[in-house]
Amino acid sequence: MNTRAFLLSALIAGAIVAVLGNVPVVNFINCILCAWVWGGGILAVFLYQRFEKTAPLLSVGQGAGLGAATGLVGALIGGVVSAIFNALFSAINLASYLNSVSQSSPEVAQFLSMLISKSLVILCINLFLYTAFGVIGGLIATAVIWKKPAAV
Repeated sequence: MNTRAFLLSALIAGAIVAVLGNVPVVNFINCILCAWVWGGGILAVFLYQRFEKTAPLLSVGQGAGLGAATGLVGALIGGVVSAIFNALFSAINLASYLNSVSQSSPEVAQFLSMLISKSLVILCINLFLYTAFGVIGGLIATAVIWKKPAAV
């Protein structure tokens, strides 16, 4: 197995999963059993096959590993994307809240701690879910693409 093609495939597919799975409105498709993450695992296997034309096809276990790596990359990058959008939309809510009450620092500190804890909880959940569903996508892709060796 080519490590460079493996990592490149996982990074590209993981970045796509991260953006599609965490951008508002587009991320609703992830409500269908993490569909973007399954697609990321499938995409990673497809990209690996494209990058590594001379190597034999991936085994089912290697496809599962590639899907898991894609899920991990997607969760890590997605944590950053999610934190950015949470901060953006929460800042709008905080601004309207502070306009209605006196501007004091405890509310701002509470807001920041809530934002950080929310981002960390989302990251922890996504690390588990994205890895699990990435494995499923990798398994599906290798099962469809994998060919049994010809009998000699």
